[in-house]
Amino acid sequence: MEEQVLRLQGHTGDVNCSCWSRDAGTLVSCGGDRSVRLWNTSTGAQLPGSPLKPPHTYYVNVCTLSPAGDVLATASSDSSIKLWNTASWTLIGTLTGHSGGVRACDFSNDASFLVSGSADESVRVWDLASRKCVSSITKNEYNVTACVFTPPGWLVVTGGSNGDMMFFDVFAGRASFKALWRALAHDLGVSSLKVSPSSSCERCVVGSAGSDCVVRLWGVQLSASKYVNTELLGTFSQHSAPIYSLCFSPDGSLLATGSGDKTVVLWKVEQDSRKKEFLSVEKQFKAHDRYVTHCSFSPDGCKLASASNDRTIKIWRLRPGHLPDEGEGVGVGVAAGGGVETAGAEEENGVSLISAEDWSVENVCQWLKAVCEAQRSKAKVHKADLLAVEQLADSISPVSPGGSLAGDLTCPITQELFRDPVLAADGFTYERSAISAWFSKGQRTSPVTNVALANTSLLPNRALLKLIHKHRSPDTQ
Repeated sequence: MEEQVLRLQGHTGDVNCSCWSRDAGTLVSCGGDRSVRLWNTSTGAQLPGSPLKPPHTYYVNVCTLSPAGDVLATASSDSSIKLWNTASWTLIGTLTGHSGGVRACDFSNDASFLVSGSADESVRVWDLASRKCVSSITKNEYNVTACVFTPPGWLVVTGGSNGDMMFFDVFAGRASFKALWRALAHDLGVSSLKVSPSSSCERCVVGSAGSDCVVRLWGVQLSASKYVNTELLGTFSQHSAPIYSLCFSPDGSLLATGSGDKTVVLWKVEQDSRKKEFLSVEKQFKAHDRYVTHCSFSPDGCKLASASNDRTIKIWRLRPGHLPDEGEGVGVGVAAGGGVETAGAEEENGVSLISAEDWSVENVCQWLKAVCEAQRSKAKVHKADLLAVEQLADSISPVSPGGSLAGDLTCPITQELFRDPVLAADGFTYERSAISAWFSKGQRTSPVTNVALANTSLLPNRALLKLIHKHRSPDTQ
């Protein structure tokens, strides 16, 4: 079978999530540019009607399709969940009630209900027929970063920024949840939860991932109407940075994880002699130039979509044995002598180089990052200045031919052009007033990644401010 790679470009901000249509012909994506986009998975082109309208007003964190594929739910930092008819891609409803950004949502197996988790520290269950919240739990004392239904329908699993994983009977008494089990799953926060498709109403296998860089598998025993017990099946490590996403293949035989180390790991799900599941690494490959924020298998399990805050989505056709093809056209790097490497260019001392006068904007960005890396170990260089230069390189890196620079100079909280940009401990730049307001509410997590911040220090991003002034100058119009 011939392997191929598609790169989907069009988002002007981080790509946070993606999901496949049932026929695998369409991929839906959402991101920090507030948009929800539709892609033809054969050609890589956006479909008519993309991006969907009316848009969310802030970051779109999640997009997920109902089991039948007829309804799309998108959840946003604007505190709302929008429901879309996938036959016409029109808005059919908006769920409101959360007072903070909605970080996660999931359909029940019969698509009668939707569960959502939010930065307002609440979990809500929505009746999709009436579009009303029918059950909730508030005051969790942590941001809810993940939530999933299990096959029985009454059991929901949630994960939080404090690292806890909890099981709830969401219909016990209807008005509020009944907590059945709670444990510290990932001590630096839970980032992703998924239930294996091989699960049944009697036994579920739940996968969890977190900022502690590990994946854990959990076995959950159930009876017809009640929770029995939970067993940690194993802890598995391969990534060298926080894991932002995990997903099972449709048959449950594979698990894929995406990480801040820019790689995707494919894990084989196996059983030991006691019929207990465990993971073994089948393949790890560099998928993007920046964090891998999400990954999802196609319905037939033959392809994998990976999303990143490099503003792209890549579709990988899995080789026999589930190995992806990593080749994808021209690759650019920086040679030891300061030149830029590129496939197909002239070779010098065995390294392909192109001359400086032929550098593209992307080549310049690669060079800036390489210079920062080389200077990082020198004591006299101010680390904040290096971080500012690296972010400047990311900001001016072209997304697509003819892409708008203005979209790259906006605060991820306000979505407005920066006036006083400052760097936070998560490496992202924010408008000073917006991030200060975030901290004044008692928040100590990143507004973008939801990971706990090491501190609340803010540094002026002077390099980005200069770029903004240049962008505003009449001479650049």
